[in-house]
Amino acid sequence: MKNSDFDEVSFLRRLVREAFESVKLMPREIKTIKAPSYYAFEFLLDYERGKTISSVRFHKAMDEYLLIELYSYRGVILRAKNGEPKIRVESSRQHPESINIGIKTIMHSYKEELKDMSLPIVLGVGDNYKPMIIDLANVGHILVGGATCQGKTNLLHAFAQSIYYSPRKVSEGCFVYYIDPKGVEGPRPYFDFYLTTMEEIRKELEMLCDKIEKRMNDTQLSRYPIMVLIDDLADFVITDKYFMDMLVRIAQRGHWAGVHLVVTSIPLSSQMFPGILKGNIPTRICFRVVDKYESRLVLDTPDATLLSQQGEMFFSHNGKLTRLQTIKTLE
Repeated sequence: MKNSDFDEVSFLRRLVREAFESVKLMPREIKTIKAPSYYAFEFLLDYERGKTISSVRFHKAMDEYLLIELYSYRGVILRAKNGEPKIRVESSRQHPESINIGIKTIMHSYKEELKDMSLPIVLGVGDNYKPMIIDLANVGHILVGGATCQGKTNLLHAFAQSIYYSPRKVSEGCFVYYIDPKGVEGPRPYFDFYLTTMEEIRKELEMLCDKIEKRMNDTQLSRYPIMVLIDDLADFVITDKYFMDMLVRIAQRGHWAGVHLVVTSIPLSSQMFPGILKGNIPTRICFRVVDKYESRLVLDTPDATLLSQQGEMFFSHNGKLTRLQTIKTLE
């Protein structure tokens, strides 16, 4: 660990201890975790018998006090598991590190772990610089939010590259649709279909809806998955409600028919993510935003406002929030 890193870690550890000790909570067994854009500290607390961890974590006055104590340094996020006296504090690094590894290298290095995955996707790098790889077939559709130029388009390319560099049985059996209403990305070797015009998008979404109906009646067809990447939902949904109707149909039944949606949007609003669409997209990703309302719209928590680096995001699935740094795929 570099001297500058060591000094920063030491300062943060002391800050965390003093903040909790000031409210009669004694941290012990601190574990320090290093990641490209943040430090995380996990430790146990000694607290009064009979006081549950939920009251420790969610007591408003205490929570605000601790955040004030710690926030003066940089974005700090506190978490705890209900029923366990374990607290995790995350703080952005003063000097974040770049990730000098590509999707292809990760897919090759973790090929043993990928053998049992139907659709392996590299999300990014988290604790201890370990890449996080998910099976898109298991997590369901994904909703992606975040401010402009924070990494949403880069993430979609990472998804497509993950399939492209997957074992042959995956890469040759999965079709990748990239919907780009702005038309700025251009065709790539890892896109099977690249759609830009309203006419193209409407036609392909209608065909996908028809394919889902056929696959629901013939499960053998679902052996050939389809991944639909939408780079900014707002560009075409605002112009025609029919597009939203088709997306809702795909979200409701597509996962069971092997059709998987990954949707991004700017701006973030309830109009872009109505309840019927959001309710059928169980997995969420959010990059940095300024407004707590936008963070809650995607993650159901305000935590995305505390992210400080470009490419940082929170991945939310089954109630668990994981902080990651995306892998750069675009120059």
